[in-house]
Amino acid sequence: SSSMNTEMGGTGSPDAPKGPTRLDRTKAALRAFINSRHGDRLGMVVFSNYAYVVSPLTLDREYLMRYLDIVDNQILRNEAMTAIGDGIDMGAFLLNKQSSDRRRSKVIIVFTDGERNYGRDPMESLAEADAAHIRVHLVGVDLDEQIKERPTVQALISAVRGYGGRYYEADTMRELRTAYS
Repeated sequence: SSSMNTEMGGTGSPDAPKGPTRLDRTKAALRAFINSRHGDRLGMVVFSNYAYVVSPLTLDREYLMRYLDIVDNQILRNEAMTAIGDGIDMGAFLLNKQSSDRRRSKVIIVFTDGERNYGRDPMESLAEADAAHIRVHLVGVDLDEQIKERPTVQALISAVRGYGGRYYEADTMRELRTAYS
């Protein structure tokens, strides 16, 4: 969503960032994560009103980095919502369609700076991912305090943990590094 264009740790408007944005910092963390995953197939999905596959599962980290580079604040400029459930569903779809090895672990990592306000209920998506033996981790990127305290956000965090995933609060670059490691 457009809120990812807000300065990380700032209180300013998404239209006037003064330093690195949430998106900039998230992409930096993703680059480091991608570089650390040798032998793992990785894919990428972005979501706002809807979820879109940016890259199918691949072992080619350079390929994935090129696709990460095209993700910017304009890629979904006509969308302004946060469909977390749809993002989880699309990630699960990719994993189920492109990964036949049942012995390998399947993981979705969701980076979000807001709460679900559109699309499929992420609680249903988490339950279906769990039934498909997919673990979902959630990274709250510089979530505003009032959003962190909302019952729907707290319920989502509890559900992620209940299904065996982890929640990471990432208000700084250091916390983002901790999340991806």
